[in-house]
Amino acid sequence: MITLSNELKIEVCSKLSRPLPKIGVSSKLRRLLAKSGEQTGRGGSNRIDYLLTLDTAKEMAMLERNDMGKMVRRYFIEAEKRYRELKIIRARSKAERRLFTDILKEVLPESPHKSWRYKQFTDLVYKHVTGYNAKQLREMYDKPKDFNVRELLTPQQLREVIRYESIIQGLIHLGQDYQGVKAILDNPAAFLPEKSA
Repeated sequence: MITLSNELKIEVCSKLSRPLPKIGVSSKLRRLLAKSGEQTGRGGSNRIDYLLTLDTAKEMAMLERNDMGKMVRRYFIEAEKRYRELKIIRARSKAERRLFTDILKEVLPESPHKSWRYKQFTDLVYKHVTGYNAKQLREMYDKPKDFNVRELLTPQQLREVIRYESIIQGLIHLGQDYQGVKAILDNPAAFLPEKSA
């Protein structure tokens, strides 16, 4: 039996030698004869345990032509899709962050506390998206002070971060300071025009 995780087990028997040449591991495969001190019941003395790398085991599982193989293939296809999506959104998030900080640099007045102002706006965004500021997120995940918090966020949370940063950029361009931006984000309905009846 080969175990890929606690939930996914693949029964291996005499059919094992068939897929090995297909994936090019037959010559590299290390075989060990199982020597378990006592034998209970019949058989098992000719059992061979194969030591495989995780990649080889995955490939073998994906080559299976049954429901388990189909499940493994779907799992890895979905995992790859999620990884690609995350990679794309992280790249977009990084570009948007640069734009956000450039706008803050351009609009905020020069002062010794300017870097603290960046932190204020950043924490405002993270607080609206996750309920926590950057420091709290780092502490929650036991990350160092200089760790990029965006690496902890899901694709959906990153999209929300980008959305909030865009809103803040617009509000800053309209002349809002931090307190004004915070008030609008905390209670947007209070700043919307009233509907006429």
